[in-house]
Parts: sequence; structure tokens; C-alpha cells
Amino acid sequence: MKILISCILLGITCLIPQGLCQSTVSVNVSGAATVVNKELFGILMERLGKNWSGGLFVGTGSTVANINGMRTDIIDGFKECGCGAIQWPGGCAANGYDWSSNINPSNDVGTDRFMQLCSLTTCTPILAGGPNSTSRASNMAWIRYINNNTNHPTWAVNTFQVGNEVWGCGGSLSEATYESYYSAQCDTLHQTINGKTMKLVAGTALIGNND
Repeated sequence: MKILISCILLGITCLIPQGLCQSTVSVNVSGAATVVNKELFGILMERLGKNWSGGLFVGTGSTVANINGMRTDIIDGFKECGCGAIQWPGGCAANGYDWSSNINPSNDVGTDRFMQLCSLTTCTPILAGGPNSTSRASNMAWIRYINNNTNHPTWAVNTFQVGNEVWGCGGSLSEATYESYYSAQCDTLHQTINGKTMKLVAGTALIGNND
């Protein structure tokens, strides 16, 4: 017994087994009321492992087609699959990452190259920085570097995650300790720069930790 499903523009008609009636469902696309944000279809590009080194980043001298050392075919793949957001630099790597020493390295990803990737793929950039109180000033400087960059006035980061895996490789913080860190970061980071507003995201735990 075979079922043939035929899809037509703005309508779906199902021809079901002989002896049963035909059903038609019409879809009014123009009447859609709810927008699904593209960031829902995002990815984490952690700088550890092979996401970058041995993956997307092959270096400017590579024989593989690339843009500033980043593989052209992967950039095209991000666009083709509809990737909406990229979170970077981690993962565990986010908690102790020194962005100021890695703005534009020649042999690795840095802030400039990450923002270039987001521009090329039209993905929303999501940064993840250190969670504790000593990271607050550095995180603020990082946001200002991007959102107040005179060489790249179109750059904008609007989402910042305060720490990642904070109950694991982020320092095994208790809920109360992390809450105090987050509150202190929130007061500093939640501001508008050059008309670019900032949304903060709370750090995540490792699977299996419920504290």
C-alpha cells in the first residue's frame, strides 16, 4: 500500500490509500503572526578542539580556498544551511580567554576574525566571557572594542554570556556565588554603546549538575 504525498505552493494535498477521502490543508504564509528568531538555529564554535584549527581555519597561505584563512566552502555552508548565530570562544575556553592578547593573531582566530566570519555569514555574534568579578572590566572593554570600533562601524555584538559551564570547568561555582558574579557583571555590561543595546545570558552548567 503506497501513500503519495504531493506538496504544492501554499497548500499541501495528501492522497491517501484508496477508499479514504482526500484531505487538503491550506497554509497562509502571509498571515504568519509569530517570528522565529534566526538565533535559534545557531552553533557553538569553541576555539578548543578542531572547530577552528584543523577545521574552519586553514591559514592565509593554504592551498584550500579561503578568506583571511577561513575556508570558503565552510563559510558558504553556513549560509546555505541557514546558520543564524555563532557563539565563541567556548565552552570551557570562554572562562579564561584573554581577548586583548588575541585581537588579530596571524595563526589563530581572534576577535577581528570572528567578527569577520559573522559578517560573511550574516550570523549574529554571541560572545562568552569570564564569569567572576575580576572579569568584569575586561568583558566591558571587549564589548566596547567591538561596538565602538571606528575601523568597523557596522560591527555589533548584542548578546554576551557571563561565563560558561560555570559549575564545571568554569570553577565549580555554587548557585549563590554565580548569582553574585552575574549581578555584578549585569550592572556593568548591560548598557547601550553607539546605540547598540546589550542582552546578557546566564552561564550554563555541565550535564548532571543540578546545584
